[in-house]
Amino acid sequence: MKPEEIFRFVHVRPAQRPSDKRVSERFARYSEVAKSPFHLQIEQLQGPDTRAQASALARARLNAADPVAADLAVLLDAAEKGTAANTAADARKAVERCLGQSLSDYLKSAPARALKDALWDRLYAHTLVPEERPESRDLMYAGVRAFHYLEQLAKQKEPGKALTRTELEAVSAIIPKSLIPESPTAGDEGSRLFATDALDRLATVHAQFVRLEAAIEEVQNANRVHRAQQLQTVADFPPNEAIRITDSPATLSESTGAAAAATSTVLIVPKRNPWLFTEFGERNLSKETLELLSARKSKLNEMEVAEVVGTLEHEKYELVGSYLRSLPPSALEHLRSSAEFAALLARVPVPGFKIKPALALAGPAPGSAAARGIQPLGLGDLLVVKQTLLRYVAGEVAHIENVLKSEFKTRTDTRLREVEEILITETEELEETEKDLQSTERFELHKESQKTIEEQMSLQAGVSVTGSYGPVSVSAHADFALNQSSSETNSTASTFAKEVTEKSVSRIMRRSREQRTRRTLERYEEKNEHGFDNKQGPGHVIGIYRWVDKYYKARLVNWGRRLMFEFIVPEPAAFYLNLQADRPLPGVTLTKPTPPMVSGRPLLPTDLARWNIDGFVALYNVQDVEACPADVVHVSAAFAEAIAGDKNADYAKTSEKLSVPAGYKCFDVFGYFGHQGYPGNFAECLVAGQQWGSVTASGLQGIIPISIKGWLSAFHVNIVASCELKPESLQAWQLKSYAAIMNAYEKALADYNEQVASAQIQAGVQIQGRNPGFNRKIESEELKKGALRLLTDNFAQLRVGGAWRFNEMFDAMQSNGQFGYPEFNIDEATVEGRILQFFEQAFEWNNMTYRFYPYFWGRKSNWDDNFSLTDTDPQFADFLRAGAARVIIPAHPKYNEMILHYLSSNEIWNGGSPPTIDDPLYISIIDELKSDAGADLDGVLPACSLDSGYPCLADEWEIKLPTTLVYLQPDNKLPDFTV
Repeated sequence: MKPEEIFRFVHVRPAQRPSDKRVSERFARYSEVAKSPFHLQIEQLQGPDTRAQASALARARLNAADPVAADLAVLLDAAEKGTAANTAADARKAVERCLGQSLSDYLKSAPARALKDALWDRLYAHTLVPEERPESRDLMYAGVRAFHYLEQLAKQKEPGKALTRTELEAVSAIIPKSLIPESPTAGDEGSRLFATDALDRLATVHAQFVRLEAAIEEVQNANRVHRAQQLQTVADFPPNEAIRITDSPATLSESTGAAAAATSTVLIVPKRNPWLFTEFGERNLSKETLELLSARKSKLNEMEVAEVVGTLEHEKYELVGSYLRSLPPSALEHLRSSAEFAALLARVPVPGFKIKPALALAGPAPGSAAARGIQPLGLGDLLVVKQTLLRYVAGEVAHIENVLKSEFKTRTDTRLREVEEILITETEELEETEKDLQSTERFELHKESQKTIEEQMSLQAGVSVTGSYGPVSVSAHADFALNQSSSETNSTASTFAKEVTEKSVSRIMRRSREQRTRRTLERYEEKNEHGFDNKQGPGHVIGIYRWVDKYYKARLVNWGRRLMFEFIVPEPAAFYLNLQADRPLPGVTLTKPTPPMVSGRPLLPTDLARWNIDGFVALYNVQDVEACPADVVHVSAAFAEAIAGDKNADYAKTSEKLSVPAGYKCFDVFGYFGHQGYPGNFAECLVAGQQWGSVTASGLQGIIPISIKGWLSAFHVNIVASCELKPESLQAWQLKSYAAIMNAYEKALADYNEQVASAQIQAGVQIQGRNPGFNRKIESEELKKGALRLLTDNFAQLRVGGAWRFNEMFDAMQSNGQFGYPEFNIDEATVEGRILQFFEQAFEWNNMTYRFYPYFWGRKSNWDDNFSLTDTDPQFADFLRAGAARVIIPAHPKYNEMILHYLSSNEIWNGGSPPTIDDPLYISIIDELKSDAGADLDGVLPACSLDSGYPCLADEWEIKLPTTLVYLQPDNKLPDFTV
């Protein structure tokens, strides 16, 4: 079986400062104290664009005529002859023969000094602009090394061997730090490249956003002042707000011949349009707000103030929402750390806009990687442990299952979830008005004549008896009488009557009933029957399960000395976990719904408004959400009556027809009140306890009473009340809508989870985890990405081929090329290829070593989630839970000097050996690495010894690795490990 690598470690020590003699031999410098003419010229540059000025001077120097070509040829010939000699004395003689004079005299001559200045000045120029005339760069390096050789040969006093040709070719040129101006930042030379379209638009959108927010706040504050002034001056209603109109006298009847004068009076309370464009608005609003409102006057002029605020809020939402939805994912990398962008996200709730977690960007750091603290960790031997799987062995007992004779065991899991919610909403309003008006006129004429004649005749006869103390006397008598009378009567009567009957019946019936029916029935039945049937068995059944261990053969391989770099990468698994959270599972067709979000944060009830509720309704298919109530509604009522008779009459009556809708409160009323009557008439109208003409009714809820009192013959009043939505009513709608949205989301999530569970059941036996080889690849790629981000400041600024590139996006591939196919930009791909090649080849990523630190070094908000993460691969579980990782990366031996040059200058050096920046640390590192040049050669793998070379085998042993696998032992005997 092929050996596999299980871990690496390094034995690192800091670089040791080399001796002055070694530095003088292995590193060439112009002088310990003096400076070349070009160096002095560069140091005199001033201003923010010194780098650009230095580059311009360097190009001019390289393109100027070369007056020392002949002298350079003599110098190179002398160095070649000297390095071929066996001793220092022979080398000196060979050099002097080529020069035609003594070595000391030549070095002191004016032509030699001019040649040295020209060589170093051109070398400095090549360092500043390596893309300019690269064909002459090697010649300048050779000339500098040759002059260095002559200077070293002149100093050599003791007999011995001078520098050989190989040693001379390994000499590095030291470039003074003061020669290289600071690298430009995105705010200087690269500002045009760094200022992307998204950032430009952000500035514009944020400026408009701030103007709208300021206007909204000013209008709301001024409106409170305006209403307070209205309440204070309600008793002194301005005369120009109420108009009195008197009509000409009207003749009511001509039958009496009297001209009864009747007058009619109309009092008008006009609608109070918003004060935005009145003198009050000019006094209380800033110039900026007035300009903003004036540009929208045609739309806002007829609106109430609450409607104006709502319109501006909607405009603010549309402005920010359209901007956020138009952003490409790559643009977010430049916007995350912007305060303007954070303000948009915090105050404008755009539904569904999600920001994937990422590290905050602070923009390009000025200076080089070394200026940001990126330095080599040191030098050390790279030790790699490789392993080969030998065998699997049954280990300790994991579980014992006992089944008695004639026993049967089974297990069935069933889950049932049922939710039923019923809420009925029904509103019925019945209004019936019946009026019966009758007019009856009667005219009657009565005429009567009567004559009466009466006659009376009477006859009277009788007997009279008279008695006293004497005898009784009896006598008879008879009387006769006749009477006659006559009467006559004449009578005439005339009657006129008019009867008016009015009958009015009004009936209002309201009935409200709310019903919401939502029935969710989720039946999840998992019949995973796992049983033991020992009904017919001859005896007890004993099953012994044992853990499985793996045995490996480990080998420790020493790869030799390397230049090491160390990085601390925060939360290395953050990107992987984010992707896994959104990845669909096999067999699952539904998409896992994302929690309701606004502008990258969880939805709150207060975020809901009429301009974003539709987005959530469409996103989660919300069924039982209600429309957002209007900011302002207008309700009206009319009250009129005429009084019977031909004169004024006392009148007093009230009406309760004007009613503020539930959830609203009145803030203003307007309308007409008119009355008429005969001379001397008067009338008074009160609305909500306030005299007509000075009514505000501010803050009233429910019924607004209307009362009429006066001495008149007829009147009518028509009133409109403007009502605004109460904050608590809006809050109630928000809470109700939020509950509906969350119910829809939870239902969608439950449907998704049910399908996931169903797919898992249908999949049968599942292999947990992933092949460890894939896990190691994921770990190394994520750590590599984090290390490159730290090393390059997320590729904030690089110099490639002489051109500065800022915030490299690696976007050479374009989605819409010719004929709509994806194609890459050739020029962009060429530059990106040079960047990629350097960072991929300069470091031995395959020999990267790392260690994961616990979860508590990561974001505290994610502790509860990360702590519970697990995997069958223990190392991958540590990767998932890691709060940070320590990464040590060795540099490739062939790229040591190029990496150090990049750290000093942010420049990728392509072609030839780069010059060494004058830094003691870098000089000592290069010196040590040069002493080991050629040691890391490929070959057989001998046991490590003083003469073995690298790589070599340091040690070899056998290791046991426990696993989570379980093995059912074929018999029921307990293991005995003493045998």
